[in-house]
Amino acid sequence: ECQPPVIPGEALQASGSVLAAFVEDPSLLDPVRDHQQRVVETIRKSSANVELSLIAFLVIEGMKAHDLLELGCLRPDERRRVLDTVSQLLMEKKS
Repeated sequence: ECQPPVIPGEALQASGSVLAAFVEDPSLLDPVRDHQQRVVETIRKSSANVELSLIAFLVIEGMKAHDLLELGCLRPDERRRVLDTVSQLLMEKKS
């Protein structure tokens, strides 16, 4: 069961304001898109396992979106285990 995050009211308003600004003016996302594109290009050029590295990237980005949207479905211990598992998979493929 998803729980609302325990965040002060101002922080909740801030994330809602950010999302509203992106809806109002999608070009505000252009710098974010540019940054994401550079990150993906770096992964493509430098990773020994591009697919696994892209999966890790998307997991992290998904968790950040999860936070921004204040979904609150993952417990802190679950978040940590997911990140630990992704990290372990990356390290195994590296060796």
